[in-house]
Amino acid sequence: MKNCEFCLAATNKGKSTKFSEIYPNLPSRVVAETDHFVAMPVIGQLFFGSLVVLPRTHLETSAELEPKQKDELIRFVASLTHILQKIGNPVCFEHGARACTGGGCGIYHARLHLVPLPRLVKPELIFPEFIGRSADLGVTLDRFNHCDEFLLFGDKTGFVHAPVEELSVRVQSQFFRKRLADYFQIKKSWDWRNHTMPEPHMINTIEFFRQNRAGNRF
Repeated sequence: MKNCEFCLAATNKGKSTKFSEIYPNLPSRVVAETDHFVAMPVIGQLFFGSLVVLPRTHLETSAELEPKQKDELIRFVASLTHILQKIGNPVCFEHGARACTGGGCGIYHARLHLVPLPRLVKPELIFPEFIGRSADLGVTLDRFNHCDEFLLFGDKTGFVHAPVEELSVRVQSQFFRKRLADYFQIKKSWDWRNHTMPEPHMINTIEFFRQNRAGNRF
């Protein structure tokens, strides 16, 4: 999609993205990639090493991926998780929302967050309102192939998830970022839009992947 922030970032054509405005001297924030996906540090790093993994082509949720691409995504996430274990305990989450729902943060490009937490946290402590459990990411995404808006959160122990329409809790933009900030009592803003200056964690995450990969192609 021509004006999608993440499409521009994934294709390295983001000449007027938020990232390019904050980091004019960094040509790209892509730290790892496969044929169909890229991984890059998020703006508004709650924890050093926080990434988003997104498809190069414009899809609104990760659950919409074709089976072969979904398998590629799962392998990519597993490889990134292995690297991020050097920093902390990685968790994976997505607030999948199609534009028709008006949910999410207003950028309707599929993206999984990978965040290395300072300690192991049971997924249900971050998302106690969950409706279902799954053993792994692939099974979880398969549950939402035809769902317009969903939440999933998990780690190597399993995933908790729910269709948003079945929840009684109000699901706001950046739902899990706020939950993590509250749980770990992080004082800085959980809203990535409030971050307008260079972040040490962003630069250090890019450098971390340079040091831990002989190239960024997976």
